[in-house]
Amino acid sequence: MMDVKKLNEKLKELQKQVNDLQEQCKHTDKNIKVIGPNDIRWICKKCEKALGWPTPEELTKWAKS
Repeated sequence: MMDVKKLNEKLKELQKQVNDLQEQCKHTDKNIKVIGPNDIRWICKKCEKALGWPTPEELTKWAKS
């Protein structure tokens, strides 16, 4: 079994890989997604990076769909 230190090192490397992929992504396709309690954002469909907050009008349209 791996110890916690090795798992944390592996987690850090995986987070770096995700960050690198998100930095290279063009974010051409996005949708609104709930990512936490009271936290709704525009998310890239390909890399899952949070891109910003929708406007009240966008939220209303999203909620109706």
